Amino acid sequence: ASLRKKVGTPKEVFRREQDKLHNSRIALLEEAVSLTSGDRHKDYGDPVENMTNIAKIFNAITGHTIKVSEVPMFHIATKLARMQASPTKRDHYVDIMAYAGIAYECEKK
Repeated sequence: ASLRKKVGTPKEVFRREQDKLHNSRIALLEEAVSLTSGDRHKDYGDPVENMTNIAKIFNAITGHTIKVSEVPMFHIATKLARMQASPTKRDHYVDIMAYAGIAYECEKK
């Protein structure tokens, strides 16, 4: 009985383990992969093409020339700024991971 008080019921132990897995870096990376290859890919198309279009628009508006691989870095900067207001929001971390992967893909192409 005293061990159960220290450890918890099997249901409580299971929930704690689920929470650990849900909030692990692996879970965040898996979610980033899922988003960029699933729904967001369907909604916005190929991420490199999308970043290319954003770079063209940015360059036309500002007269500056940024590389396609710099576009996801701006998105990362946005997420870093938002983290100042909500540092525990999971979405920021998932998106940063996704944008880092997209930046790599842009650089390779």
